[in-house]
Amino acid sequence: AQGCTGDVEFARMIRTYRSTDECPQRQGYKDWSDRRICVCVRKRPIFSQELLAKEFDCVTVANPTVVVHECRRKVDGITRFLDSHRFSFDMAFEENTPTSEVYEQTIQPLVAHVVAEGLATVFAYGQTGSGKTYTMVGIQEMITEDLFSSLQASPELCETGEVVVSYFEIYGGRLYDLLDNKARLQVMEDAKQEMQVPAQERIVRTSAELQAVMAEGNALRTTHATSWNPDSSRSHAILVIAVRKDGVPGGKLTLVDLAGSERAHDSQSHVRQRRVEGAEINKSLLALKECIRAMDVAQSHIPFRASKLTLVLREAFTSKRSRTVMFGCVSPGTASADHTVNTLRYSDRLKFGGPSSQGNGATGSYALDEDPTPRVNGDSERRDDARGRMSPKASTRAAPSTAAGARSPPRTSVPSVGVRAAFNPPRRGNPPPSSSSHQAGTGEERKRRATSAERGLTGQRPKARTERPGPASRLPR
Repeated sequence: AQGCTGDVEFARMIRTYRSTDECPQRQGYKDWSDRRICVCVRKRPIFSQELLAKEFDCVTVANPTVVVHECRRKVDGITRFLDSHRFSFDMAFEENTPTSEVYEQTIQPLVAHVVAEGLATVFAYGQTGSGKTYTMVGIQEMITEDLFSSLQASPELCETGEVVVSYFEIYGGRLYDLLDNKARLQVMEDAKQEMQVPAQERIVRTSAELQAVMAEGNALRTTHATSWNPDSSRSHAILVIAVRKDGVPGGKLTLVDLAGSERAHDSQSHVRQRRVEGAEINKSLLALKECIRAMDVAQSHIPFRASKLTLVLREAFTSKRSRTVMFGCVSPGTASADHTVNTLRYSDRLKFGGPSSQGNGATGSYALDEDPTPRVNGDSERRDDARGRMSPKASTRAAPSTAAGARSPPRTSVPSVGVRAAFNPPRRGNPPPSSSSHQAGTGEERKRRATSAERGLTGQRPKARTERPGPASRLPR
């Protein structure tokens, strides 16, 4: 996509697509209160520096559909065409959608759920520089007003309820407290098999105090310059807002601003530390995707121990009273088209049985009528069936089927007769040696057993093997 930057013909083709009937039409927002997971996409406006670099908008958003136009050329190198990837999500927000509208449609219903002793988790995922931190900071400011308004309206929590805040980050697989001058933290598991992070907790009584605590933690977050963003967040920031009644834990809201994802190819110009950071970030994001998918299909096993991020958020995956919102933030520039497609594929695969993608088939999405079995095990079984084998759980291996609906009998295993007989073909005029099991013993005993086995098969004495003299003795004895 970077090679088409500044191509006026591609920009004209995208404008023509948006004016045709093929372009999706915007629909109204749907209520997601009856579901545990809501996957949304937000597109940021194109920056002025991108316009100076002659980039143009290649992402079309019409709720709940997102279309990414990759500008390509055919093999002749002259003919241009658009490779459009279409995705469908629970909600999709355009670049001119204010943060207040995004908050009202996605996060505001979670405040009442938290006050009612529920668990809520909000993630922001995307390429570095796609607007994740901007979205999360705006949500943090709006949550403070609604949270204390809901507490004042609740007769049970009006006087005895309190709000406790903790803020920490995960950088390089280690936890640091953002409210205690980045002190090192350890993740511990209590007797109830719940993960505990001994971060510093602060009790806040007004929305202004809560906003001050959030600003203090955001200022200490780890950031470094990369090839894509001069101020890229290199850590996962986790803000925990807990509601307690008479000191007893109740509801909890967790806001997770994930580190910017990037490919290994884009970090080749970085120093070694940036490459290690990118590898650790991608590992934790992959583990997060598998945990959310397992939670969505109600899988019995959730691999939350695959990374420190999912280990800390274990309760959000295993609790039945938890609800999750995932924001996929995308960049509209043509230079980021491939990154945008990867972000949308990641967000689309979070919901295994959710909305499917449509288009050219390169989106890697799943149909609604597909088998809801998790793809982690399904792929291995399908690959084994394609090779004519049974599933990995079977104890025997079967040969490929010779007729439709039938399998041939299992092959009889033939023990090997040694390295020389297994890899060297039999000489002309001599029958192949018989198979005999390998037994322990001295070299003379093994030769004697092989000789007796060959004699029993052929009925004649095998030819004696002549050994080549070593370099130390060239003359016959």
